[in-house]
Amino acid sequence: MAHYKSSVVFILLLINTLSGNAYTPKSGNITGTFSPYWSKTDYPSSKTQNYSPLLTGFSLVANGDTGPWGSLEVAMIYAPRVYFREENNLAQLESIERVHITMGYRWWFSPYFSTSLGLFSSYSLGDPVVEFTQYAPGTAVDTSATDTTEYGLDLAVQSQLASYEKFDVVAEARYSYSLTSKENEKSNHYGLSIGIRYLFQGSDEGGIIP
Repeated sequence: MAHYKSSVVFILLLINTLSGNAYTPKSGNITGTFSPYWSKTDYPSSKTQNYSPLLTGFSLVANGDTGPWGSLEVAMIYAPRVYFREENNLAQLESIERVHITMGYRWWFSPYFSTSLGLFSSYSLGDPVVEFTQYAPGTAVDTSATDTTEYGLDLAVQSQLASYEKFDVVAEARYSYSLTSKENEKSNHYGLSIGIRYLFQGSDEGGIIP
């Protein structure tokens, strides 16, 4: 127990030390963020007798600041995806690996909190796999897992957890809304990432404030 308490105290002290700086966007700054990425499909799990699985991938995000309140954003996310579709009270669940590309804009409300909105395109890797079906062989419906490309909107909110010189630790929640879903399909996804943001290029004014 004493070892556990000392570990907790050490972690809290470390976070407090690293949180001494906050990133502020300035025109000319370029940052990159690398994170593991966990995602789930927004579908009624009871229909498949299983909960929507938590799937693991990774994300790369690049931001170019346009001023103190905004940044252009490009993101690449590798994430396995699951799609749920129901017809005539029968359900089918299919999975596919995808590369998800987002282009959008990030708004900064404070040095610690921001949100972004982007348009995404998603590209399949490999072949879809039927994870669950209630259909008889030869009668199943397909899902968006069979589509080579899908399109939609990304909404994300981000918070800075800690900072040290040019490095920040950030957490982000993202919701991906599909614009190309099939009829009676659940293909929206939500995800979470916790990663490292690095200031590759700072403006003459600098990118880190005390």
